[in-house]
Amino acid sequence: MIRRIRVAASLIAAATWLSAGPSRADSDAVACARASESAQSLRSAGKLVEALDRVPACLHLRCPDFVRRDCEALRTDVQASLPTIVVRARAPGGDDATDVRVLVDGVPFLERLDGRAKPVDPGPHTLRFEMSGADPIETSVVVREGEKMRVVDAAFTTRTRPASPAEAGREPSSFPWPAAIVAGVGVVALGAFAYFGLTGLSDFHGLQQSCGGAGDCKQSDVDGVRTKIWVADGLGVAGVVALGVAGWLWFSSRSAVHAGVTPTPGGARAVVALSF
Repeated sequence: MIRRIRVAASLIAAATWLSAGPSRADSDAVACARASESAQSLRSAGKLVEALDRVPACLHLRCPDFVRRDCEALRTDVQASLPTIVVRARAPGGDDATDVRVLVDGVPFLERLDGRAKPVDPGPHTLRFEMSGADPIETSVVVREGEKMRVVDAAFTTRTRPASPAEAGREPSSFPWPAAIVAGVGVVALGAFAYFGLTGLSDFHGLQQSCGGAGDCKQSDVDGVRTKIWVADGLGVAGVVALGVAGWLWFSSRSAVHAGVTPTPGGARAVVALSF
């Protein structure tokens, strides 16, 4: 009711100012009355920061005296009611941090901490603290009207590694296909190794019995045996390597390494864990 009376009075003053000429009324009295009405509405809605920003428009020397007196009273009321907060943050080591970005309700609030009190509207707010090399922090506060220099703290910890699929609630692949394919190649290679190796040895023993004693074996037969033995050796090595790679792929798909650093008095403690 009081706000309506003030607005009506401002509009009456604006109407009285019309006698000074249409141009002056449009640029001065009407603009001042609208600025006063806007500031009063913002004050009633609890948007004190914005209301305080609008007050100077109705305190201009060109505004009617009544409007200026009304706006001066409004400014005093808003300044007394406007809460302020002091944001403080600590680095992972416990020291005060200044290179911290702060958002209030998703809107940038501070790019760096300087220890000064900053105005905020009364009511519930969510503050998000961001610092390079540390996990962000979110905290919720309810700021009361007229509350001054309320301290809001945040303590950062060392940034953790990205969550693994299992930690994020996602199961890893049910079957390690790459490992299975490479293992299949290794098995085939070892099978071929056995075939060429056995046939090569069989041919070798055959040559020894037929012509080895006399030393008159055909060179083509000897070369054929040597080729089978060499092919068997190559396939054996390839099979062993393929099975080793397959084992590494399977191990990598089924295990996770967890590492972390925890600050301790006089130093830090590192922890490494391996899970399957």
